[in-house]
Amino acid sequence: MLTRNEVSGHLEEAGRHSIVVVCKEELTELLTRAPFPPDPEGLFKEAIQFIPENEHSGNYYH
Repeated sequence: MLTRNEVSGHLEEAGRHSIVVVCKEELTELLTRAPFPPDPEGLFKEAIQFIPENEHSGNYYH
């Protein structure tokens, strides 16, 4: 698992392609909620927040 700092050089490119980037910090936090039943719609909305900002961030996901 890589940290957000370790992948920082690739975040803008991921954002241009609307790729969700989930790093060690986010995965660790998400796993702390494992005992609770997942809410698919809520998880999707949270995942969208992990799309890195870039010059094309005006897309329909943000």
